[in-house]
Amino acid sequence: MQSKRLTYRRRLCYNTKSNQTRVSKCPGGRLRFLYKKKQAKVPRCGDTGKVLRGITPARPRALSRMTKRLKTVSRIYGGCLSGQAVRERIVRAFLVEEQKIVSKVLKARKTMAQIDMSTAGKVITCRAAVAWEAKKPLAIEDIEVEPPRAHEVRIKILYTAVCHTDAYTLDGHDPEGLFPVVLGHEGAGIVESVGVGVVDLKPGDKVIPLYVPQCRECEYCKNPKTNLCQKIRVSQGNGVLPDGTSRFKCRGTPLYHFMGCSTFSEYTVVSDISVCKVAESAPLDKVCLLGCGISTGYGAVLNTCKVEKDSTVAVWGLGAVGLAVIMGAKAVGAKRIVAIDIAEKKFKAALEFGATDYENPKEAPQDKSFQSYLVEKYSGGFDYTFECIGKVATMRQALEAAHKGWGESCIIGVAGAGQEISTRPFQLVTGRVWKGTAFGGWKSRDDVPKLVDEYMTGKLKVDDFITHHFNLAEINEAFSVLHAGDSLRSVLSVSSH
Repeated sequence: MQSKRLTYRRRLCYNTKSNQTRVSKCPGGRLRFLYKKKQAKVPRCGDTGKVLRGITPARPRALSRMTKRLKTVSRIYGGCLSGQAVRERIVRAFLVEEQKIVSKVLKARKTMAQIDMSTAGKVITCRAAVAWEAKKPLAIEDIEVEPPRAHEVRIKILYTAVCHTDAYTLDGHDPEGLFPVVLGHEGAGIVESVGVGVVDLKPGDKVIPLYVPQCRECEYCKNPKTNLCQKIRVSQGNGVLPDGTSRFKCRGTPLYHFMGCSTFSEYTVVSDISVCKVAESAPLDKVCLLGCGISTGYGAVLNTCKVEKDSTVAVWGLGAVGLAVIMGAKAVGAKRIVAIDIAEKKFKAALEFGATDYENPKEAPQDKSFQSYLVEKYSGGFDYTFECIGKVATMRQALEAAHKGWGESCIIGVAGAGQEISTRPFQLVTGRVWKGTAFGGWKSRDDVPKLVDEYMTGKLKVDDFITHHFNLAEINEAFSVLHAGDSLRSVLSVSSH
């Protein structure tokens, strides 16, 4: 028997007929496969050891991964097929595994091709949508983005979505709002370069920036009851990175960072505890939405309230967050899900996501409060209520529509600066629970990659939330459709890719 070493590049072909294996050569790559064209005859009993010695990969790890599979094939077929048939099946199984490896390499090269490695360590000039002041349209500007410093990551943003929180700040309602600023916090991209001390990420990795960081070291990260990491809370609230400075400048003027993300820019710099790596095969134009709204609503059901099967649920506000709550409630098996909004055009989507009923407060009887109407109509109220609007009046409605004795109400929407909530203490004394959530209770770096995997396997809806597509230059139009209530999520193509 003679062995022959071949180097195959980019594409693998094989043909097991007549016990022949063929490997094609194409440009690029250095993967190797060592095989023996003429195999030793395998007895009918299926001598796995001889078969494995007949097929020898250039990478020992590949052989280790395949051993169990090959033995299984031999055991299944060895007693009823000829040695020739056994060999054919084993060769086919091995080469399919090789093809998967080649595919992964090609995908990685495609990703790396989108990164200009010559920019590492240098200031990058790129486009960004800059908010110079509140209540004014965003301006597309050329800005300078400095290289990442210690424990920082510079990301090439490929896609970003427009969230109500961005509009909330741009409209001047955010008590922590600072200007001029690069907004955006629901994006995805590719790591361009990393600073000293970054160990979990490397250039070319697909990532999602996270407005809720996770250091895994502070008392908050170690406590299973919360996801509110505090390690960089102060600097993030001040619109700068942990060292107290900004990486953005426009015509010599420093620009503030936003929520630790600033995804309305072709390049951004974030702390290494504010970003997570996602699957190489993940479509970034879809999974960028998991950086905020969908994860928040979905997690409020699963993590914050832990809604049980056969529960009754009511949801105020049918934007992306509210629909994600409905999706989560359906996923856990809630028996009744009531969607509440004053815009009837949103009810169709709510029903598609899993709502069983809907209510328009404007059409409810006006001789009593809306919450009293709900309590009477729905057998004393709901097991769980979720406020996804951000108005103190609806927050009170949601609490008082929760069932006496055990009802829980969760605040998700963010109210304007200086606003306060109120209710009669008797509402709480009689067993109702009032709580809130940020980012759905997810431990961001640990859980967002899992959510991406759930989307990839079809368990989690994302595509249905996307109603509009724009490029970065059209960002003000994206805000217009958001304010008009005509969109769930608009996805912006930010960088060329």
